[in-house]
Amino acid sequence: MSRYENRVQLALALVIGLLLLANLFTLTLVALTPQTRAARAPVLLTVFVITLIVNSLSRVLIWSMNRTATARVTAEPAAQVAA
Repeated sequence: MSRYENRVQLALALVIGLLLLANLFTLTLVALTPQTRAARAPVLLTVFVITLIVNSLSRVLIWSMNRTATARVTAEPAAQVAA
């Protein structure tokens, strides 16, 4: 059994991974060019905020999909017993 139940969950997980890599790249860029730290600060803040928002939304969507799938699985045996 795979960790992700459907393609939407897998796509959201890939988006989270790509945004985390983008965040790491931005931090590396800032760390390697300390003389322009003040010039790169708005870029760093923008990437951090976008990463935070998209990751949070993606994780909530993945969590809600898993919860819905779990509720469906636990409700099916009860429906079969009632029939």
